[in-house]
Amino acid sequence: MRTLIKFGCIWRKISCGWPYYAWSAGYDTNYRAAQAVTIYTTSDSETLKKTVQQEKITYILFEEGSEFEQQECREETIAAAYEKVYETQDGRIRIYKTTE
Repeated sequence: MRTLIKFGCIWRKISCGWPYYAWSAGYDTNYRAAQAVTIYTTSDSETLKKTVQQEKITYILFEEGSEFEQQECREETIAAAYEKVYETQDGRIRIYKTTE
């Protein structure tokens, strides 16, 4: 996903972006990639919320037309579950807050 690499998206510990740092720090990058796939591709809001809470994610970054692990990212589930707190002027990048 271009944005996640460009911004080095952080979820407490780095979970997306170039996996070398997380891998070299001893994190299970395969597990993290699977969790990210769930977050970005699920159509079930309860699965999304459960995964986000389990991983202690506070923000989700979304870029128009993005893919993660060769799967199209689905913003509609994220947008229905969480408040959008930021959008770029061109509307391509949006950030959703997952906590109160």
